[in-house]
Amino acid sequence: MKRFGLIGHPVGHSWSKEIHEEYYQRNGIKATYELIDLPSVECFREVMAMMDAVNVTIPYKKAIMPYLDWISEEALAIGAVNTIARQDGLLCGYNTDVAGFRKMAEGIDGKRVLVLGDGGAAQAVKYVLREKNCSFKSMSHKEMDEGMISVDGYDVVVNTTPLGMFPNIEGCPPIDFGEDCRGMVFLDLVYNPAETEFIRKAFQKGATAKSGITMLKEQAYKAIALFLEQ
Repeated sequence: MKRFGLIGHPVGHSWSKEIHEEYYQRNGIKATYELIDLPSVECFREVMAMMDAVNVTIPYKKAIMPYLDWISEEALAIGAVNTIARQDGLLCGYNTDVAGFRKMAEGIDGKRVLVLGDGGAAQAVKYVLREKNCSFKSMSHKEMDEGMISVDGYDVVVNTTPLGMFPNIEGCPPIDFGEDCRGMVFLDLVYNPAETEFIRKAFQKGATAKSGITMLKEQAYKAIALFLEQ
């Protein structure tokens, strides 16, 4: 029986668990996917001695990196790891947020993009935007606290912050949507709930909008592939 799981914030565990366990059951793979209690980051390797592979979420995506034996080029460039698999006896770190956002961002090549937030997920988003030859501006949480944000001049707005995530579902980045957003694309990395206030307002203004469920599923399938390469 393989032991897989998630280290970090528990909010995404039930969603990831459903995706992972459905895949394992469908393919006849004997594996569990559990929420792992990490007392401190210093205990990481001790905890990993009992696990085959894990996903990592906030607040450990960056803090866990010094404890790994090998880190992929993408994860190093982004500065965050969200998937760890044991390969040839080594703990290897990857960032599957990149694959997830590539799927979510299909069709935005060369667009003008506003990125809200500056955490690990934002770095993965910007990595993909560079691949797609997009021009972009990134706004930190501090800048977002200074007032309403105009989306004039942008084709795409990406929310990488947790604003609107369960249980604080009324939260929303301070966006001035204006009167009409037809032709624009709003991408929200939040996946719980499926329709955030950010997404709802974008729809109301005539924009195209996608929730983070697309990214969640794609990065989960990429993580599963890494988990099973042992």
